[in-house]
Amino acid sequence: MRFLAAKEAAEKEEADRANAAALQVADAEAVELTNTATYNFNAQLRIDILKSQYYKVKLMPLLFFEAVVNEVLTTATHVEAMEASGVPSAFICCVYRFLTIKLTRSQINFLLHARDSPYLRCAGVMYLRFAVDPNTLGQWLKNLLLDEEEMTTDRDKKRVQTFGEWIEGLLELDKWEDFLMPRIPEKGRRAFENILIMLPQFRERARVNTRKV
Repeated sequence: MRFLAAKEAAEKEEADRANAAALQVADAEAVELTNTATYNFNAQLRIDILKSQYYKVKLMPLLFFEAVVNEVLTTATHVEAMEASGVPSAFICCVYRFLTIKLTRSQINFLLHARDSPYLRCAGVMYLRFAVDPNTLGQWLKNLLLDEEEMTTDRDKKRVQTFGEWIEGLLELDKWEDFLMPRIPEKGRRAFENILIMLPQFRERARVNTRKV
């Protein structure tokens, strides 16, 4: 009995160590948000999201990252905030749900580099643009500014942009449509300064290379 008790104690100690290690990994993976009350969303937009039937009925029951990913894949068709007056888009509702779940570093990277849908990638960018420290955006987005994947960004499917061009617009302004986003301080802007200056040249070179292939 003493042997079994000692064995059980040793196994429990090993399990506790494993759990502690897993928690440390999770903590290391966590990406801190600057505002977990409103996620820096405009008050009216946040109200519209929280009262929308789509958010309450479809998204609130989704507790896991993978389920919201699937929802973006099946519902998002543009990256505008609203479908109509007072009716938020599926895209922005999904971004908000991601924020309430609070994503890990690997989950954010999954979104940014997903190839199943450009709107998944846009959701990752919006997650970062609204709710993480603006001074860290350079390490996340700098290389994506050169991404030439094309997408339609409006409800009417008339405006075509590359993924990189769309990100550039979000970084140059502190306003998205009619909604203010967190201001990017000078320190944060310096991380993009050189590449933004060179973007037209890089893009033209990329287009020339594409025509040659």
